[in-house]
Amino acid sequence: RGVMGKKCVTCKKPLVGLLRSAFRCTSCGYLTHAKCMQGISRKCVAIVMKEVNSYIMDICPEKGLTHQHFRCACCNRALNQQSIEVRLCDYTGHYFCPDCHRNDLSLIPARVLHDWDFSQRRVCSGCMELLDAIEGRPLINIQSSNPSLYTHIHDIGAIELLRHEILLMKPILVECERAREEKLIQELDPWPHFKDSPDMFSMRNLMDIQNGTLLFQVQAVHKMYNSHIRHECEICSSKGQTCAICNSLDILFKFSKESTTCQKCLSLFHRECFPTSRKCPKCTKNRKSKFSTMFL
Repeated sequence: RGVMGKKCVTCKKPLVGLLRSAFRCTSCGYLTHAKCMQGISRKCVAIVMKEVNSYIMDICPEKGLTHQHFRCACCNRALNQQSIEVRLCDYTGHYFCPDCHRNDLSLIPARVLHDWDFSQRRVCSGCMELLDAIEGRPLINIQSSNPSLYTHIHDIGAIELLRHEILLMKPILVECERAREEKLIQELDPWPHFKDSPDMFSMRNLMDIQNGTLLFQVQAVHKMYNSHIRHECEICSSKGQTCAICNSLDILFKFSKESTTCQKCLSLFHRECFPTSRKCPKCTKNRKSKFSTMFL
């Protein structure tokens, strides 16, 4: 069903509209002629996806044909450079025969992460399927892989800051009945990993950063959350604090850019009121009170 106009993934020839002539994998959607099934040499991409929890982060880690014993890395076919075109996969660094490497083009995660290079390179057919399938999975930890991107790519640094603040807003919104009714947390559903960490990105995230769309989307969610907590919901706004030093009427939250938090008593202060060299007045007062009580 639905094979008219489509091609066999194995031989690249058109499929005819007879059910007995074609098979489709129920897990990954691989579509092939019945006669071509014996020619399928690679694993189902749905199975490979379950085994993958990270990208190859070395740029084209080629080891040479000798390392492969002059055989295709997929089907194990003998590779004789005099009688067959040997093709290199830029993602794995392995060599393949023309049947397993059809010169498909794909972005290479390692090149994007290390060089911010979004040019497409030739990859084997199996890697093409895999990279397409896991494009939306948050497998890239920028903080551990290449933290310099936070400073060299403006949008990445801006998004990371917004995500930090959103994570600080999240506990307030989770406890708010009105926020639950308005399903505010669900605004992050397009990026589920944004609910847990500011550092994990998917390849799709990096592509959206490159084309300039992701920052505006995250800014819109941040603005919505900030407005709800500060202005629209009395319960959420009541969870703010005033500065314990200057006692101004400004309401501070943990996610406020202008605030800092004492790590011991969790009191909030204006950054300019509480430099890092200064002791927390509330902690000092508590210590004095505890000391005085000891001698009563």
